[in-house]
Amino acid sequence: MSEAPTLSTPPNIPCQSTNTSPGNENGIPEDKVRNFVSQLLDSLIDELMGVDGCPSITLKRRSNHSHFSLNPETGALQRDTTEPSCTYSWPGKTAQEAWRFGAFLPTRCCALFTYFHEFNISFLSYHPAVLLRILGHISEAIRGDFISSKRDIYYLDPVCFGSQSVVDRCIDDIACTIGVDRTALHVAAAAKGVVVGTFNVTLNDDSMIDLAVHAEGKGYPDISTRAFLHLLSRVPPSASGALPFRQPPIFMLVDGDPDGMAIMSTYKYGSRAQAHDNTNLAVHNVQWLGLQASELVPSSLEIQGDDALIPLTSRDRKKAQDMLGRSPVFAEDGPEPTWRRELQHMLMTNVKAEIEMLYEREGGIETWLDHKLQTLI
Repeated sequence: MSEAPTLSTPPNIPCQSTNTSPGNENGIPEDKVRNFVSQLLDSLIDELMGVDGCPSITLKRRSNHSHFSLNPETGALQRDTTEPSCTYSWPGKTAQEAWRFGAFLPTRCCALFTYFHEFNISFLSYHPAVLLRILGHISEAIRGDFISSKRDIYYLDPVCFGSQSVVDRCIDDIACTIGVDRTALHVAAAAKGVVVGTFNVTLNDDSMIDLAVHAEGKGYPDISTRAFLHLLSRVPPSASGALPFRQPPIFMLVDGDPDGMAIMSTYKYGSRAQAHDNTNLAVHNVQWLGLQASELVPSSLEIQGDDALIPLTSRDRKKAQDMLGRSPVFAEDGPEPTWRRELQHMLMTNVKAEIEMLYEREGGIETWLDHKLQTLI
């Protein structure tokens, strides 16, 4: 494997926010959240005070069925159509709608006005709601300057929320509606990615983390892992000041199957679910290290005797066809013709390959990596 540069001490990489999306160009993201919550609560109070008032909350709904393209300036995956919206009102047309909005007791309305206007969250603990309870906790987290995980919020009232997916969807829709990333809500997903390496990261509070340069998303990457790699990909040369530092190359090693290709695409171009924030998450200098099933299939296509090559499942085939037909990344005129050919090859041969097979080969994965990296570095 190519020799890494020798440094007397690890370089310092300042870990500052790189969020420069259009939604955040004016003001601090947390201020946008505060203003949204404040204006929303004022609106709810005005409606409740009216004789025929109908308090409501309108949120954008992220949809995977929208049409997507690649932003010509940033290269990130973007939604071409306006996000659909959904309005939840109280008492609502259905019990489901009222549940999502919240539950109020008319005899307590006067007290509610004061509680809402002063961002007092104690009311919500007695009258569980979904959107209002989540918005209340977000407001409290911003005021108290602490971070909660999605799981923490779910366990505030699992009976009310019903499932973790309800919380996840509401939080992401709130962020999309306000036009900020999820960190502006002071909400994070449970830790998932793993990072190791030989340099230091200086955080915004001047604390330092000494780590390595291997990031592992454990399957489909979470936002934190994507944001960290995005930051590394944007570190300017000599960021450490005292020591020379080159922008690190970023290589991607994934399974040779449709999911592996989708994971790599998520890192490099972004995801449909986070289309509103892909500019701040995409890692455009990703280089594909492997694994390519097409390199492992014998030229005779007599693959039945090779245990390392696994037949595609019906789900695999459906996913590959969906990627070829709907993703601009894998389109015929898209930016990744090699990726497209690999998916087509999988469909034609009906096989995929997993990274584990490299350990069983002569020389193991180390020899394979040495050879691959020498061709790319």
